[in-house]
Amino acid sequence: MKKVCSGSNMEGVDIDLIEFAGLPALTDEQHDKVWGESNEVSILENCLSAYFDWQDEDDVENEPLYTDRYFEVETDDVEKLKSELRAEILDLLNA
Repeated sequence: MKKVCSGSNMEGVDIDLIEFAGLPALTDEQHDKVWGESNEVSILENCLSAYFDWQDEDDVENEPLYTDRYFEVETDDVEKLKSELRAEILDLLNA
């Protein structure tokens, strides 16, 4: 398995998914459409070749308004993940 990125529910991921997927930069309108409809975590969760390693629930500090859960995303096929990401993003753009 190869680590692709890490992040958290509140902060998203530490890579640019558009760039990683090999897509050109989004226009402002496209950006609003993609990120208004979805978020980085849910897009990655829709990709079958993205495997999430979530922080254990017992390790999460429960502070109201500040509770966050961290994760790493791994894959055994980077090119397949990029292809799945492209498809997910293009579906959002064409919706």
